[in-house]
Amino acid sequence: MPKVHFNTRSLGGASAALLVASPVLIACSSQEPSAVEPDTATRQIRVGIDHSNPTQAMLAELYAQALNRKGRATELVALDRAGEGSVGKPWDLVSQSRLDLVAACTGSVLLAQDSPLAHELSDDLAAAKKQDFSPAVQQEWRDTTYEAMVGTLAGDVDAADPSRASACAAEDSLDLPKSIVPVYRADVISRQQRVGLNWVSGALDDATLSSLVTQANKGDRGEVAAGFLDEVGLH
Repeated sequence: MPKVHFNTRSLGGASAALLVASPVLIACSSQEPSAVEPDTATRQIRVGIDHSNPTQAMLAELYAQALNRKGRATELVALDRAGEGSVGKPWDLVSQSRLDLVAACTGSVLLAQDSPLAHELSDDLAAAKKQDFSPAVQQEWRDTTYEAMVGTLAGDVDAADPSRASACAAEDSLDLPKSIVPVYRADVISRQQRVGLNWVSGALDDATLSSLVTQANKGDRGEVAAGFLDEVGLH
């Protein structure tokens, strides 16, 4: 069973530096959405979009429309424009308040935020694969990587549930799940709006996302996203 070191901002106290992950822990450990600040409760949510990457662009459209369906106006903001003059990864633009939400991948964020922990988990995963790597164990590793990633985020940044899809390029040989996940400013997303983001995550896998991108390449990305959200019952 994979071990995971959690950042003490999530767990509190030095004694919480090391826990053994279990299905029960994973199921119960998602952070509760913070209360939305009054001055940010109604303004448009700035969703980062990479127009040069069809997959990332589709994800941005899905997240934006999901928030719309939960009563929140959104604005798609190009990552290169939002990041002008900034040094860092797309999710850093969220902690810098340049954006409110971006699509990211769990293993990639963890590696950038806490390289030693990422390498430790990768080694443990490699050992686990030699013994038992059934679908249930794979899901456990996806959850473990997600929980470790959340523990590395800034205090005002959170992430909705991870999906079964992955859209991050293999930037290195590190063997960790790279589940697509929306990373967002915790003080602007309400509990109900997070439900919308989680709904998207639950409906996505690699084949579904690939199909949506193919459809968008032949038509209108917004219409494709709207049709998919209708199909999966997000209202």
